[in-house]
Amino acid sequence: MISDVLGLIRKIGAGENSLTKMEFVSPVFNSAVVATRVDGMVYTFSIPRKDPGWYRIRPTSTKRAKVLGPAGPEDVERYLRCLDRVRLVLMMKRDGVYLAIPEKSNKFALPVNEPVPVLLFDDTVMDFDRVFARYDGANFWYERLDRSNDLAKADHLRASMEEVEDPSKIGFLGLTLEEKMAYTLRFSLDKKLVEDRKKTSLKEDVEHAGGKLVRFSEKSDHYTLTYKVDGEEFSSHVSKDPRHWVISAGLCLAGNDKNFDLKSLVTVIREAQSKKIVHKGHYGGEPDYDEGEDD
Repeated sequence: MISDVLGLIRKIGAGENSLTKMEFVSPVFNSAVVATRVDGMVYTFSIPRKDPGWYRIRPTSTKRAKVLGPAGPEDVERYLRCLDRVRLVLMMKRDGVYLAIPEKSNKFALPVNEPVPVLLFDDTVMDFDRVFARYDGANFWYERLDRSNDLAKADHLRASMEEVEDPSKIGFLGLTLEEKMAYTLRFSLDKKLVEDRKKTSLKEDVEHAGGKLVRFSEKSDHYTLTYKVDGEEFSSHVSKDPRHWVISAGLCLAGNDKNFDLKSLVTVIREAQSKKIVHKGHYGGEPDYDEGEDD
């Protein structure tokens, strides 16, 4: 027993003495610490802050190391081959990582409905591409694009996302469970962003002339919005294009509703209020819609 302990101590001592003579490759991502294994022992080293990437490292002591420079493609390939491979479907970029959906049959029992972050990905990959990554038990390091997959599927999903197409309407032949899940989760995030952009656009137009947006609803071909100008509430119908042309102002404009956009409408209301000539009602160009049916 004592001899085993002494042997281990000698082994550790020999490993530490050889550390400063060695060089190793390591990925770096938002960390000032790297690690390597020597004779079965794991050593960690502090390094200067570096941009995310693959680097050649040389220890200067048992606790610190210096960065010699970027690692070459063959060095990176050798490093990755030591780790387990996982196939994933990329979902979206966020904070320098690519969120991705792991293949259902992965050996680590990673759930298919929980995105994982892929680090140090190639700038050529895009949303919904299927890729290979290597997993070290804590991090997923990008390896390469899975070229055995039909690239037309990713193209179709990207085009559908541009149109914010509902996941239930995506019927491209051959989509896998993981691809469908990646699209569904991305859609739920993007839909909220789209709604926020719509609200922000309407809010900015109303506030341009001193109004305040109260609420809005989206119909198949227009927005219905309620807003206040100097404390008085108005309701109008405007188009969905960026200018938000007035379809029905909700007050008397002598049949000239369509000559105004939302910004100019609020300005006109303020002027009419100052002259005390505002007449509310439904005038000119009232769209034909069922108030209870949102698109």
